[in-house]
Amino acid sequence: MRSILTAPSIGRWLPVLALAAGLSAAPAGAATLEATYRVTLAGLSVGKAALRMEITDRRRYELHLDAALNGLARMLWGGQGSAQSRGVLDGAAVRPRAFQLDALYGGTPISERIMLDDGRITSVSMSPDARVRPDRVPPRPGDDRNVVDPLSALIGPQLSPPGAPTPRDCERTLPVHDGTARFDIPLGEGEAQTFGGTGYAGPVVLCRARYVPLSGHRPKRWVVQYMRENRDLRVWLAPVGHSRVLAPVRIEVGTTFGTAMAEVTRWRIEEAASR
Repeated sequence: MRSILTAPSIGRWLPVLALAAGLSAAPAGAATLEATYRVTLAGLSVGKAALRMEITDRRRYELHLDAALNGLARMLWGGQGSAQSRGVLDGAAVRPRAFQLDALYGGTPISERIMLDDGRITSVSMSPDARVRPDRVPPRPGDDRNVVDPLSALIGPQLSPPGAPTPRDCERTLPVHDGTARFDIPLGEGEAQTFGGTGYAGPVVLCRARYVPLSGHRPKRWVVQYMRENRDLRVWLAPVGHSRVLAPVRIEVGTTFGTAMAEVTRWRIEEAASR
């Protein structure tokens, strides 16, 4: 059995699962979000994840994500990991400054560090180094500019007026670079809904998405071919208090084994006038 969500590829598929990035220019306050997610595959529990997001009144942000497989999935793949990112929310753009990933897969430790400056990658280090592959599509000029790291792609702007999110919040394309590959995730076909899950109940916007590889990928790999043609990618985004930022409460990705889903089971927000 092959999995598209193994630890070596977690950086690449984080934004495919999250499917959101950016920020609106409207004034907003500081906020902290603590969210936990149940991860299932074809209805069976395979893991859990915890996300912590801090946004200051000066529009700096920090993200922390911990994820682990459980049960049979843990026995088969043994995957667990954590990722962190920090940066600045600059008008309609997310400007990450640092990203790091530490994971364990099949007993092998995996680490990655990306440094950025104003949307441009300045350095990348990873162990093992996954970039040295002769079948990778070579980078194009400018592929390391105006990008976000995989974890910063979890942050979503509320492009619509204050209040409940609207289909306008899906009108964007995510320019992601995971240190090895550069790819876009176009969002669209938005639909305003009311979410009634156990962890969160309230307004959301459903966005549909695609995966568009540009460089650094291995075009003959079955997972790249499958995800490039996959039209079964969806995310439900909810407002994080009054911060004018959106975050996912449910994510669905179609796979050859059934639908992979991450759904929120806990959604806790703290807000402050200044920080």
